Amino acid sequence: MSTERLRVIVSGLIAQHPSLGGVAWDYVQYAAGLHRLGHDVYYFEDSGEWPYTLDGGPSGNDWIAHDCSPNVTHLANVMERFGLKDRWAYRFPIKPRWFGMSHARRREILSTADLLINVSGSLERPDQYRSVRRLAYIDSDPVFTQIKLALPLGHLKFQGRVSAHDVHFSFGERLSPAVPTTYQWKPTRQPILMSEWSPSGEPTAAYTTVMSWASYRPARYRNERYGVFLRYPADVLQPERTSEAGDGQVFVSRDGNARLLVGALPNSDRQSPAAYQEQIARESYPDYHVTYRRVSGSWFALSGEGNGKTFYEKVIFSCNGRLINSFAMIYPTAQSGLFDRVVEGIEKSFRAGTATCPDVGVAPPIPSPLQPAVRGPYAALADSIARSRGKDVVVVLRRRGPPHDTIRVRGYVAR
Repeated sequence: MSTERLRVIVSGLIAQHPSLGGVAWDYVQYAAGLHRLGHDVYYFEDSGEWPYTLDGGPSGNDWIAHDCSPNVTHLANVMERFGLKDRWAYRFPIKPRWFGMSHARRREILSTADLLINVSGSLERPDQYRSVRRLAYIDSDPVFTQIKLALPLGHLKFQGRVSAHDVHFSFGERLSPAVPTTYQWKPTRQPILMSEWSPSGEPTAAYTTVMSWASYRPARYRNERYGVFLRYPADVLQPERTSEAGDGQVFVSRDGNARLLVGALPNSDRQSPAAYQEQIARESYPDYHVTYRRVSGSWFALSGEGNGKTFYEKVIFSCNGRLINSFAMIYPTAQSGLFDRVVEGIEKSFRAGTATCPDVGVAPPIPSPLQPAVRGPYAALADSIARSRGKDVVVVLRRRGPPHDTIRVRGYVAR
């Protein structure tokens, strides 16, 4: 191990959250730990985040702290507590204004530093710190970070900040290959100053922390025609197209490898859930090995795998069995670590449509003869049916698999 003494800058969010002691520990243990190992350490806080109030300020509705004195005082006390007095700099973004080290001293540190450790990616513009010889990114939110980097749209600023670094570390010691990444993430752990922590008693089997893997509010989809509803993660899925009949929607993942299909259709044949489950398995998933089936009253679920793909479909019968509501998710089996969770969240929010129950089963009106005839690749079939019936007709063709969208083709006897 090298014993070379390095000049190191550590970034963080200590001043941003003066009432959260745990946040201070997240960052100060990097700076204090390296300082105790003999390195020349400095702390910079340049997050671009505005300080906030906890009580809404004088008006009760002003949540931006225009006075950063509490933040600066908190940071100064923490730094002094760990032997880093006069070794810190804080940028107040509203003015903007720097506190702590002088401008000349800060510039001198930046021009001579060997390493900058950007903990949690807290620097607003790491590209402005390229005067430092080496920039290291510490990912303290594994999986969230990799998903945002994998998305082609929506997180361009974040992706640019990450790419500004020379080396990348993550608290995720075994990141799943289901989320592709262009970075070589080296595993690391949160440093702990053992001398600052004293056990208060023997460990027990009880959980002391409860966490939820949820951060982004899901988007909502509600079908205007039938009212079928669900929530979906907009960071993972985006709308691709709506069915021509307006009874369904197709969503696709950002990389195009996964699809979500949701829709509803009248139960014209009055099929039972069990019978319709057999039809779906036979017609929609003939190339899949069904691994899970369940039928219960007014709904059923079906899942399976085949050719490197996994599917899951949930169907609910509403309007006294007259309306069939469904969603189906098809995704690469190799990415099941991500999409299994997506399916779980969608299923919890999935609601059958009931808004148009009185109208379900009523045949759609035949287009007026004044309207242009709808023709296409199925015109010959429609004309054949018209001749067999001895009258002009409108043939309704329905997709076998979800979202069961339909097209109408006019057929003529004399064509």
